[in-house]
Amino acid sequence: MFGHLVSPPPELYDDWPNATDADKAEIAGFYEKYGWKLVRAEVVAGAVDFVWEWLYEADRIAGAQTSREAFVGLLSSEQRQTWDQIQAKQTIYAVNGKYTSEQERESAERQRVFQQFKSTFTAEQTAAFDNMSRRGYSAPKKPDGKEPEVTLPRLTATDPATPGGPVPYTRAWINSKANPMLQQVESFPRELTQHWATLSLADRTQVVEYYQKHGWQLLHLETVGGMTSSFSWQNIYGDERAAVLEAKREAFFNLLTPEQRRAYRGGPISQIVPTLDARQRAAYEEMQDFTQADWN
Repeated sequence: MFGHLVSPPPELYDDWPNATDADKAEIAGFYEKYGWKLVRAEVVAGAVDFVWEWLYEADRIAGAQTSREAFVGLLSSEQRQTWDQIQAKQTIYAVNGKYTSEQERESAERQRVFQQFKSTFTAEQTAAFDNMSRRGYSAPKKPDGKEPEVTLPRLTATDPATPGGPVPYTRAWINSKANPMLQQVESFPRELTQHWATLSLADRTQVVEYYQKHGWQLLHLETVGGMTSSFSWQNIYGDERAAVLEAKREAFFNLLTPEQRRAYRGGPISQIVPTLDARQRAAYEEMQDFTQADWN
């Protein structure tokens, strides 16, 4: 596990809230023998929040800083000016996993500038840059020496109510098409995955509760080396939705003729669609739509 954590099995995270102190200490001790310290294992609004830290991270950061300084020291004044401009650019964050056309153009332009910058390297500069890349970048702090502040993106906004529709965040709304996360949970914004470990308990609780309001329970997540990943989600109404769909399938099946039932069992359902009457077709169209159930 040198520099790379082999994540514990999911069942360890699931059982963590009920584990004894002795079991928790044994697990933490096992990973520490391989250089990984369990910094935090906390339940946040039902989600188990694990933060792991490489015991030699300070050495890695120091090495990264040294390699960065060595590379920058080889740059000409003109190259240094370009490097500073590149570093000053704000990170482009995707929204719901997608970039806007403007963001894509900006990203392409930055890539062009960076490749042009690299084309000016001497052999010595290229070697120093490669060494810096292998060691990892030591992200610069703000001019005042503090870490950049993190704001919770969109998580304080309220989803608008639709005219005549259910009230946002109610059981009926969560299981309606007004819910933007009806079928799939939105990915964590990148600024959260980068800074999750530094957020307060109150902020982390707010994030988890934001997803709960949209019908998704975060079971556990893992922060390794400062980057949060390994999310495990569960739909709060998953079992109820499955029961609704099963009842709809049964209702549809009961409307079929004996011949249609045999065809239904024997092959793809598409082969009987042309034979459906109006009542059967209506039941067929509702068969995969749990939003038509009474969720009040």
